[in-house]
Amino acid sequence: WNMNWERPVNFSYIDANGDMVLNQDVNLEMCGGWSRAWTPHSFKLKGSKEMGGEKNLPYPFFEQKPYIRNRTLQIRNGGNDNYARFKDPAIQVILERSGIDIDCQSYQPVHEFINGSYIGVLNMREPNNKHYVYANYGWDDDEIDQFEMSPDSGYVQKCGTPDAYNELVDVLSPDAANAQTYEEICRVLDIDEFINYMAAQMYLGGTDYPQNNVKAYRYRDGGRFRFVIFDLDFAFNTSDQFNVFFGKENYTFDQLYPTSLGRIHDRIRLVTLFRNLLQNDDFRRRFIDTYCIMGGSVFETSRCDSIIDELLDRVQPAMRLNGGSASSKASEVKSNFRNHD
Repeated sequence: WNMNWERPVNFSYIDANGDMVLNQDVNLEMCGGWSRAWTPHSFKLKGSKEMGGEKNLPYPFFEQKPYIRNRTLQIRNGGNDNYARFKDPAIQVILERSGIDIDCQSYQPVHEFINGSYIGVLNMREPNNKHYVYANYGWDDDEIDQFEMSPDSGYVQKCGTPDAYNELVDVLSPDAANAQTYEEICRVLDIDEFINYMAAQMYLGGTDYPQNNVKAYRYRDGGRFRFVIFDLDFAFNTSDQFNVFFGKENYTFDQLYPTSLGRIHDRIRLVTLFRNLLQNDDFRRRFIDTYCIMGGSVFETSRCDSIIDELLDRVQPAMRLNGGSASSKASEVKSNFRNHD
């Protein structure tokens, strides 16, 4: 448990018509943090030429994104919502269908069988790492800068170098009020996507963010940083999204680097970037407008209810096969949006 674990397997994918549309030897790798304690377990399926297969998994697994550039699939339980396995995918589908410009993980519920034994319903997702970038933009590892942040490791460079992000946060953002500097920031950071991303995260009020679950990337040759939203299992875990977990400084920034969070500079440099950008009048106005759109449009109650009911109808019969239920979690998520309204 909680160790690196990878094994060769044969992966078969059977579509809704009962046709085997893909059969390929791949690597299976365990994944997740604290959610590794839950069963059934989350894992990744990774294409591998060493296994006699292909580096890619050539099938359009997600109807939202009919791409065939997938190198990795994440087969996820519910993260820390493993009773229904419903919360994170439901919120991301709501975001994705709104048309707002945020990098979300596509979702497809699947039946899992291991050696012919039925395990249950899990969530097939796009990964949130460098393979997400490849699937959605076609950029390889050596073409991108990509990093992530977590409580255990702080800032970790996964691809490329930290130079561009360091310059963005430490050199440019402190002078964001200056119009010329702000223009330079917009050449390094996809400002529209960043505003949408921050507004969504702050509206959802998750307690496992921003000290955790932060990943971003950019195309190295003049590209702009974009952030991927993921692991929303702890969204709405508080009745007051501006006073969560470690204290309200996560969002209102009364105390930018609280000692309660330990090595805070590595973990929440995102806070530094956002707070500095608020010095710019244009950014501040656009962020306020976008935050209002989150409550009034993207997460409008009747719209959310309709999408949640649709997703519930797909998985509820299968959840009952294992004695589980997604209906209580669906009702909880609906209630969260109503309370926020």
